[in-house]
Amino acid sequence: MPTSCAQITAEHGKVLADAHGELLRGIENVEYVSYVTELLKGQHSKDVGPAIDSWSEFQPRSRTPSRTQP
Repeated sequence: MPTSCAQITAEHGKVLADAHGELLRGIENVEYVSYVTELLKGQHSKDVGPAIDSWSEFQPRSRTPSRTQP
């Protein structure tokens, strides 16, 4: 990780602490994107109450927004 931060500093002229933060944000984004299919699955809980099951289902609202020129 120190070599990656040094490369970011050399290429973009950032302070080493900023480069480290940028690298961590990039890693967090990759972790979130790779887990998004699991987040969209939802949950199922049996026997929440007497003869009651509970479930939740998550669906994406839309595709990536785009802008078009008139």
